[in-house]
Amino acid sequence: MTVQQEYIINIRQKFIQYRVMLIIALALVTNLFFLSLYYGGGEAKRLFGDEVYYYQSAVQLARGEEVAYNLLWPPLQIEWMGQLFRITGESILAAQIVQIILWLLTGLLVYSIAKHIKAVAPAAIYVLAIMLFSPELIAFSHFLWPETLHLFLFVLSLWALIAHPNQFLFVCLGGFAMGLALLTKSVLMPFLPVIFLAYILLCWRAIRWRVVYFAVLYAICMGLAISPVMIRNQQRYGSAIIADSSLFNIWVGLNDVERVDSLQDRAGTEFATFMASAPTHQERNAILREKITSFVQEHGVISILAHQLSIQYFRLFYHDSFFTSQLPHGARSAYPEMPLLLENAIRLYTYGFYLIVWVLMLYGLSAARWWPMDWRGLFALFLVYNLGLFLVLHIKTRFLIQLYPVVAIFAAVALHTLIQKMRGSDIEPPYWRFGRRQLAFGTGLSLLFLFFALHPGL
Repeated sequence: MTVQQEYIINIRQKFIQYRVMLIIALALVTNLFFLSLYYGGGEAKRLFGDEVYYYQSAVQLARGEEVAYNLLWPPLQIEWMGQLFRITGESILAAQIVQIILWLLTGLLVYSIAKHIKAVAPAAIYVLAIMLFSPELIAFSHFLWPETLHLFLFVLSLWALIAHPNQFLFVCLGGFAMGLALLTKSVLMPFLPVIFLAYILLCWRAIRWRVVYFAVLYAICMGLAISPVMIRNQQRYGSAIIADSSLFNIWVGLNDVERVDSLQDRAGTEFATFMASAPTHQERNAILREKITSFVQEHGVISILAHQLSIQYFRLFYHDSFFTSQLPHGARSAYPEMPLLLENAIRLYTYGFYLIVWVLMLYGLSAARWWPMDWRGLFALFLVYNLGLFLVLHIKTRFLIQLYPVVAIFAAVALHTLIQKMRGSDIEPPYWRFGRRQLAFGTGLSLLFLFFALHPGL
């Protein structure tokens, strides 16, 4: 390598560093602006839904009172906020500051993951921008749902496996982070075998049999993270589980009739019925299991699937999200009053960002060349896994939050390719093909997505 080539490489690296710092700075300004809306006019946003449970339970923990944990929800969100409140007082702002830090770290970790995947590395800067300028991810760094913590822990675990697959401490970190992620949202549990298999297959060539040793180590560390909660639940409730809301969510999902998750939400009513049905979680689940079995026998599998297809993905992809529906004129109105022009501008930004990024993602997904295998296959399977679950479970638009790293990676590649073509370059990324068939397939998926996202809610 000549001196001139080294100089050019150094200049490019510095330019990338400047762009990363600029994106971080602008994203932090955007985040803080959104946070100011949360406390607009000296009045804080009203807590909504599960936020009330998480906050009240954390306050009880901070005060040294006995916390009435509910086995429908994993406990980590309560635990960390409760410990924080012992130091800061019952301050929602303190929790938000922590979550903003986690939001930023999540974006940087996904950026690092992108740089470690050859197929995505040229578009890594766009991955970072999508992660940090997503209004949904920004808003959830201010809410008290566990989405921000869960996403950070999940991404941290994947980053450890992808960026440092054969380093003892990082594999331990990854396993422990995955265990903690399960303590925030246990929906990941059935997908764990796929992660293990992908890790072994993708790292076999580089480290051979050691990958089995590291996979076992990862599983042990994950078990160490979740075992205290499972032991506590066994002692208190007679079930060695983290949490179990599967039957409840299936039952509510089977009975949902609205295509918009903010209209006539049955979850609250069904929760009251569930809690009153029996004194223990196991007995309540047994009752639900019987109700679900009877429901399936009465309506038939084909009829149920037809109904679910006519409801579920409309609810999931509807453009009026958990964030925008809480703005002052939204269906869940929880934010303090703000000028109507400002509220409409925020809606336009949020709707536009969501629709454009998801359409780009679908084009990127359509253009992927899946051989040779790499981590993109795991990301695609994670997307399919979630869409499969959402066909049955009670769903809300906020369940899309956990998919944003996948969305950002595939959308960034499509965006990078589009920008390159606009600059007159016909060079395609070596792991992608944006041919006519791929574009036609991407267009079909995009039209289907837009149909779900923009339906009138009727």
